[in-house]
Amino acid sequence: MHPAVPACTSAQRHYTPPLMPVDHSPYATFQGFLRSAITQYWERRGASRVTFLALLLATREAWGVALDKTLDIETGRKALRGAAGVAAVTVLLRIFLGGPIGVLLTGASLVSLVAVYAKNHDRVWAKQERIRALVTTCRADHERVLAEFRAGQFAAEQRDLMVDGLMARFLLALDDGPEDKPAQDAPTKPAGPKADSFAAHVAGKRKDTD
Repeated sequence: MHPAVPACTSAQRHYTPPLMPVDHSPYATFQGFLRSAITQYWERRGASRVTFLALLLATREAWGVALDKTLDIETGRKALRGAAGVAAVTVLLRIFLGGPIGVLLTGASLVSLVAVYAKNHDRVWAKQERIRALVTTCRADHERVLAEFRAGQFAAEQRDLMVDGLMARFLLALDDGPEDKPAQDAPTKPAGPKADSFAAHVAGKRKDTD
């Protein structure tokens, strides 16, 4: 059974963040690129909910809303990092996914994401740090493609292909961090007598007499 979604406070329930102008096309703006990445990752079969939450928290510019300080990720990071931040993350999911980003969430999906955050908030925040670095690198590549396109160096079809390739690499990198690798067992020593055992002593004597 999933835990109940934490209730919002009165101030949070009545807060409606104003929408900011945005171009949804990943080929026109980096904000549109990030929104498309969030949607594509969520719709991917077998997508990690921990990664999805980390991606959402790492891509603030994709949200397209002006937050007040009570919901600001940067100023409220300490609160959001703890288990007490579950209610705040619930508010963020309702605001961003239902409106600006446009990811279709059922009630069960929302409850599931909140439950994942409550259990794995340390993992989510650790992973979002790595994803933020990916976003910084990806932004530079995306801006370079658009600048070269606007300078007339290639046609729109080539621009789209380059952005599509950048998107594919970005999505693959989301689940390709050190924290995503399966833990490897420490190498085991080959079976044999211990160095200080009687069998090892006898084997040493035989070797000396050979």
